[in-house]
Amino acid sequence: MCDPARFESDERERYRRLKRVGQLSRKQLAAAREVAAWREVTAQKRNVPRKWVITDEQIVEACKREARTIDELFMVRGMREKLNTRDARTVAGLMKKALESGPQSWPELDRSGRNEPNVDAPLDLMSALVRLRAKENGVAFPTLASHDDLVRMARGYRQGIDLLRGWRRALVGEELIELLEGKLVLSLDGHDLRVTRLDGEE
Repeated sequence: MCDPARFESDERERYRRLKRVGQLSRKQLAAAREVAAWREVTAQKRNVPRKWVITDEQIVEACKREARTIDELFMVRGMREKLNTRDARTVAGLMKKALESGPQSWPELDRSGRNEPNVDAPLDLMSALVRLRAKENGVAFPTLASHDDLVRMARGYRQGIDLLRGWRRALVGEELIELLEGKLVLSLDGHDLRVTRLDGEE
């Protein structure tokens, strides 16, 4: 837990967690990827919350408008108050380059459609395991695992998931994979949750 490397995240995957990012086309996602990465680095340098730089909603709206200039960027509500001219020029430049890139560089987003399997049952079991490990290690549940990460894991995704990186993977991520692969069994011992591997180890 003291190793800073365990807390590192890939800023170029951050766009996947933007609110309402599913409204964007692949070309617009390319722009969102660049702006979200810029925001991540900027927020870390300034040591402020991401939304203080620009909000998720502003990023998505700017990408929906496919803003390529400062003027177009400032048409997004609240953007003029958030960004100074230098930052606005940087963001507009990143968006323009991304929007004019070829389709081969556009990212794919995990789309949850009606053909996705129902994951309520595995999600309940995964949540129980995360809750147990969070309590044992004195970590808040939302800090350890987001609902979105759990849902994506239950649906078979393994890329771009914070829960499968660094300290989170060591704390519970590996066990969740084993649980989904049928290698772990959860049971009750009185009111306590027991985690048992099929080889008999606890």
